[in-house]
Amino acid sequence: MAGENDVLEGGKVESVVEAEGVGERKYITGWRLHVLTFGIALSLFLSTLETTIVSTSLISITNALNGFDQGSWVVTSYMLTYTGFLIIYAKFSDIFGRKPMVLVALLIFTVLSIVCGASQNMLQLHVHVSHIFVDKADRSSIVFRAFQGLGGSGIYAMSMVITPDMIPPEKFGLYMGIISSVFALSSVLGPVLGGVINDRTTWRWVFLLNAPAGSGALALVALILPSNFPHPKLPKRRGFGKVFSKSAFRRLDWRGTGLSLAASVLLVYALQQAGTDFNWNSAKVITTLAISVICWIGFVLWERVIEKHAGGIQEPIFPWRVAKNRAAAGVFLSAFFTGFPFLGAIINLPQRFQIVNGTSATGAGIRLFPMVLTAPLASWFSAVLISVVKIPAFYVLVTACSLQVVGLSLMGTLPTDTMAVSNAQYGYEVIMGMGFGLAITTAIIMVRIVVDAKDQAVVMGAITQIRVLGGTVGLAISATLLSNRVKTRLPEFLNPQELAGLLRSSQALKTFDPEIRDRVRLVYAEAYNQQMILLTGFAAASLLSLGLSFEKKARNLDMAKL
Repeated sequence: MAGENDVLEGGKVESVVEAEGVGERKYITGWRLHVLTFGIALSLFLSTLETTIVSTSLISITNALNGFDQGSWVVTSYMLTYTGFLIIYAKFSDIFGRKPMVLVALLIFTVLSIVCGASQNMLQLHVHVSHIFVDKADRSSIVFRAFQGLGGSGIYAMSMVITPDMIPPEKFGLYMGIISSVFALSSVLGPVLGGVINDRTTWRWVFLLNAPAGSGALALVALILPSNFPHPKLPKRRGFGKVFSKSAFRRLDWRGTGLSLAASVLLVYALQQAGTDFNWNSAKVITTLAISVICWIGFVLWERVIEKHAGGIQEPIFPWRVAKNRAAAGVFLSAFFTGFPFLGAIINLPQRFQIVNGTSATGAGIRLFPMVLTAPLASWFSAVLISVVKIPAFYVLVTACSLQVVGLSLMGTLPTDTMAVSNAQYGYEVIMGMGFGLAITTAIIMVRIVVDAKDQAVVMGAITQIRVLGGTVGLAISATLLSNRVKTRLPEFLNPQELAGLLRSSQALKTFDPEIRDRVRLVYAEAYNQQMILLTGFAAASLLSLGLSFEKKARNLDMAKL
């Protein structure tokens, strides 16, 4: 059995855990726990905020770029890397340590946020990279957003990994309720804050606000989080060479990492391009989807091989024993399908309010308030139900998915023949918010109940990546549905010049005759309703997926293998 000296020479962290026992961990307490919790919560708030804050600024950003029909790329470019690196960060933290990985993520996110907002408008961003982007400034903005997503991904993953290690098992449910509430709040508050920024100042502050807050979070985590966290038997101080040693790098599953990343990015890219720049049956879309499928299959097969035959030298990104866990598989599938309506509703509803109902960016954000208030409260309440009332997580998750189906189906019935906002929609938002909030915390708690302690970190990264991947795919499919609908219907009463102007900028609506303007809004309203109906189907799939996790005697948090 490996000892402490093996760790000093770059051996496995897990060997210390096995030798000393997980139960001998020294948890963070007192004021340090409160300050560190605040720092992690602030980091997660900023990271998640960037996924949705652009939704109410999207109209202004795309108008400045003259690319209204490509507006979803402002979101998707961030989500590509945000999705692909979640499980990678989680696994790498097992090898290099929790603190180094969270500091790297915070540094990347903060610096790239400053770069994204450094110029007066997105068209000038090419100045900061190279003159080769002069004719492709919109693509350079996508590059910056992608690197920003790389940092945001690490923050999200490490928040999920670090929080359970900070506190004893009996407090796990409540603290994950707090963290999940922050995630839910920042996700749904993003459109509100984005609208205020858009109406009161320049939209570049959507990115620049991360500079002071991110720097503060970086300082708090650097000062409070111990370097040997969460294993006190490790040396308190380890140099750069000890943390990133050759033996540590030999443990990395490079093939699995590459296959996982390629599969995620290519899948989202293909879905984003289909129906917008290319037809679904185009060679580019089909080829990209095919390569993504091949990468997914290769990833699964490689993880199985490496766990059986690597002899413990390389550690799989995703352990095969977790993949064989039926209860965990049900939660993963449910989280994946929940991601579709969660991100789709948050991003698309503010756009509907602005285009169909003619509200301002701030007004669009305010109209999301019922969801803004309900989702984080429901996240916290789910932790209380599971940790205090001792209701099995399975039943809470079933309730959450059922509420999503009801709320989304009702949102698909919103009136399309009027600019007035239906009062009924606020009730529908409350139902959706309850479903989303309950599901976020419960899925995290439940998956930890059904897997072994040694897999907790990678499982936290996996459940997060799967849900975000689902949201990104859902957003791409929703954008495709909207694009196909409007490009099919609008040519019936718009000439090519008018249609091209509208697709470049929604401001073109103001130049149309009132009758034409109403017909355009009707087309968009019907398309947004179709989006909600589509997302209802995915919510139903999330509910049905839980059949895999059904047990005659559902486990509660006291039965967790923590």
